Amino acid sequence: MFQTKLKAFSILEIVIVVGLAALIFTSVYIFSIDAEVFADTNRTQANAAAIMQEEMQALLINKQSLWKSIVDNTENGDLHLAYTNETYQINSGKKANGDYEISFTIDRLFRDTDGYVAYGYNHQEDINGRIINFTITWQDVFSQTVESKNVMYLTNWNTPIWTETTTADFNDGTTTDTIVASTGGGAIELDLDDEIEPDWCLPTITATSYNLIRQGNPTAISAIPNKAFMTTGGNASGPGLDSVAISSDNPPIITQLATSSALSKVNDVFVDSEGNYVYVTSDDNGNEVGIFDVSTQNYQLVGYFNASGSTDGIAVWAQGNVGYMTQGQVFRTFDLSSKTGSRSQLGSVTLARTGSDIVVRGNYAYVAITGSSIEMQIIDVSNPSNPQIVGFADVNGQGANAVYVSADGNRAYLALAIQVAKTNSSLLIPPQRTVLDR
Repeated sequence: MFQTKLKAFSILEIVIVVGLAALIFTSVYIFSIDAEVFADTNRTQANAAAIMQEEMQALLINKQSLWKSIVDNTENGDLHLAYTNETYQINSGKKANGDYEISFTIDRLFRDTDGYVAYGYNHQEDINGRIINFTITWQDVFSQTVESKNVMYLTNWNTPIWTETTTADFNDGTTTDTIVASTGGGAIELDLDDEIEPDWCLPTITATSYNLIRQGNPTAISAIPNKAFMTTGGNASGPGLDSVAISSDNPPIITQLATSSALSKVNDVFVDSEGNYVYVTSDDNGNEVGIFDVSTQNYQLVGYFNASGSTDGIAVWAQGNVGYMTQGQVFRTFDLSSKTGSRSQLGSVTLARTGSDIVVRGNYAYVAITGSSIEMQIIDVSNPSNPQIVGFADVNGQGANAVYVSADGNRAYLALAIQVAKTNSSLLIPPQRTVLDR
């Protein structure tokens, strides 16, 4: 009886051991499979990350030579980099790399009013930047598609290389008042309605000229559509103010309108946008600025500004109810709430040296300077009674004879003694008016 019980216990023990062994072996097997899947997943993800990093670095490093292609392929679907003849180029479609497939898309970049990257077409587009969206896919051990994404932001900073070779290159896009010409090595030319198409590379006088028939030296010109006003100085011979009508014919027809000898030694001229008043500076002590009513062809000197001292008036500008002039080394503002009679001074500020030309854009006056180590000064005229110098440009030590400023106030062009210089106004003004190149 005792032996029978002992044998039964041994059989039960064997069953338990076998069951435990099966459970352990199954767990070990499942763990081994999971470990293999985990290792394979880590390996494939690491490989995918390496491939994507290589693609991103290749695009970043070759940004200069690829920037035109980046712009041309913006919002053009899936793309990839191809390395051919020791050069990278952007091709359409996805690229196979072993068990992986990689591609990227190029989207436009937008910024909010503070200059930060923003999303949505209701923001300001940054034409100098692009968003690059990278995607890489592969199959895992269960034949399921796995995807990884990354984003890179590119700008054309330090990207001077932009090559246009063929006529098709130049015609890619929409032109505004320009045409592409293949003569003379190729050029972009103005496309005017009256078919006057000058060659920018070979400038010549193709329009009708006008001869100021007098002994006075030509000193300045100011124009509005179909009308121009010219001045002479240097001696007292002949009228100081002349004007012509300019037709839109091809070639233009120039017809003299009227002259005035009220001031004979005139140094600068400015006509308002309506063509009703012309402002001139002169050598006349007491009429450093003369105001002419030119609304009719019987030009009349109706107003004047008598600047302090005997130094001649040099440059002049008018905007709204404020006039601006330079008198030697002094920049002055004067009242133009009325155009007739004696006009009173509003404010003044001393310049570095002689102010040779003035352009006013918004709340800032840009003054060309001669005889100084700097060639332009920027004056805050938001308060005409208290103009303040807030910036300057030091180009090359040459005296500046004239200045032009773009309508948005972001670019200034100086005519120097021997050359023309372009400067970025954002470098010349205080931080509160910093302009970003976008």
